Amino acid sequence: MFQRLRAAFALATILAAAPATASVQIVMTVEGSRGPLGGTDPGTAPALKVTAIQLDLVPSSSGVLAAPKPVLVTRPIDALSAPLADAVASNDPLQVVITTSRSEPVVGMPQRRVVKLYGARILFIHAAMDTTSAKRDALGGETIAFTYERIEVEDDGVRVFTSGS
Repeated sequence: MFQRLRAAFALATILAAAPATASVQIVMTVEGSRGPLGGTDPGTAPALKVTAIQLDLVPSSSGVLAAPKPVLVTRPIDALSAPLADAVASNDPLQVVITTSRSEPVVGMPQRRVVKLYGARILFIHAAMDTTSAKRDALGGETIAFTYERIEVEDDGVRVFTSGS
């Protein structure tokens, strides 16, 4: 028991020593059967700014990791919010690629993670406005829940998880 606690403390100390200046950039591209969201030609989908991603990987009864919940993406409301809302109404299957990149290495974390959703559909979009006095003119943000037929996760170019057909 003591060994596990000591190992956990050592790991926490290493992570706490990670550079405070390291930033994470998250971008997402979305492409449907009618082409890229916000783009004009296939393969030209613009990179949508993302502020947060939630992806739950949990062990299944067979011991294999599973991703049973929708992937949640939080992003600012902007001109591409309307095409995202249209994708909810059309129920168009989408290909979504979410890429996270770190400006500096952090021990135990990938420098670059890519999450690919195939046959994705938008389950819901939750829009929220920030009405605090400091941000009164801000458009706010939206959280998008994606379901999918297949998911792939790559860390630094190595596939670490795949699920679905």
